[in-house]
Amino acid sequence: MLTLTFRKVYNAGEELSLDESLLLFRGRLHFRQYIKSKKARYGIKFYELTTHDGYILNVKMYAGKEVVDPNMHESESKTEKLVLRLMRPYLLRGHHLFMDNFYNSVKMAHKLLDLKTHCTGTLRTNRKDNPNTLRLKS
Repeated sequence: MLTLTFRKVYNAGEELSLDESLLLFRGRLHFRQYIKSKKARYGIKFYELTTHDGYILNVKMYAGKEVVDPNMHESESKTEKLVLRLMRPYLLRGHHLFMDNFYNSVKMAHKLLDLKTHCTGTLRTNRKDNPNTLRLKS
């Protein structure tokens, strides 16, 4: 309900960003996360879709292992499902999504392009579905 209000009061520009954030929390929770690279190392993890200036458009809290969503295809990874879920209201509108190598893959880029959404981001060379031409030679 909160994200519906976000979308009603703010018109998103073309450029969007997808990243995770951590809300400081040191209490007991079975889905509390530890992320060494974040300022607040312990807390509740959120996946956020934001505008270029940081306004939150869509958010999903990580609450542990998920149950399979019947609306998504079995061939999609959990990460692809997450990206498409957060981007759902903004697909087919010509947006440009910026994301890091946790979310990005060649397969994801093709899928977003099919949905009239461009993307920019770093790639993990060892991701399962990436072509062999992207892999580093030893």
